[in-house]
Amino acid sequence: MLSTTMTPPSAPAPGPDSRWQRFRRAFVRGFHRYATWLVGISWKRFFLLSLLLLILMAIAQSLPPFTYTVTEWVEEPIERPKASGSNAPAGGRSDRDQPLIKVERPQGAASVPADGVDISIDERGIRIRPRQSSASSGPAPSAGAAGAPAEEAARIAAEQARATAEGALATAEQAAREAQAAAKE
Repeated sequence: MLSTTMTPPSAPAPGPDSRWQRFRRAFVRGFHRYATWLVGISWKRFFLLSLLLLILMAIAQSLPPFTYTVTEWVEEPIERPKASGSNAPAGGRSDRDQPLIKVERPQGAASVPADGVDISIDERGIRIRPRQSSASSGPAPSAGAAGAPAEEAARIAAEQARATAEGALATAEQAAREAQAAAKE
């Protein structure tokens, strides 16, 4: 009688391990040894190990491979053009004494009667609005009287803007000096 027993197919013969498989096995073996050792140490040794690792990482972050950056900050000093004697305005006034904002009337404004503008400055900001037309307010004031309050308000606004700009410039210069000092340290 014939026996019909089946034999299982044989597994493929193990071939030479690849380099990756050997590395993986060695890594897993090393990790298991470390985990076994870590489970067996006391809390005191665990905290000492943690402190040691923190110190080593603080040192390692200043070593070259860890200090490379993707971006670079370049700080260039701000150079202001210096006023020379030939560029100085007549009358001994320097550019610093000149207002930063000038209000000039358009050409031909003397011939065209202008109603002017109302400039109001308060805690909510600066608002510039056209004045009401002279037809609805009664008799028209003379051109000199109508322009004087607007010019005075514009002058005050220019002085306040200049003071604000000078304050911002001083703050920016101080921040640049502090940044340079910090960069030197």
